[in-house]
Amino acid sequence: MNSQETEVTAYRDEAAFRRDYPLVWFLTLVGPFALTVGVLFVLYQLAGLNAVWQLVSTAFATFFFFGKFVILGGSEGDLLEVRECISAAS
Repeated sequence: MNSQETEVTAYRDEAAFRRDYPLVWFLTLVGPFALTVGVLFVLYQLAGLNAVWQLVSTAFATFFFFGKFVILGGSEGDLLEVRECISAAS
């Protein structure tokens, strides 16, 4: 099976899944965001606004700042290679 056939099959499967299970398909789109908001709300109730702010700011820093180093470091590099990427990018 070549890549074009695989792409067509994947599209057909996704369309069939969306048609056969519209609620489940919609929940896969909305669910992660709703779950995130729910977890942050529970954390707010248990630990307060400061804990929520600290978690959200750490998540943003990890995603926007440290994310580029993860991409530059690759997935199978050893510690020395990752250090070289980080020091070269700074």
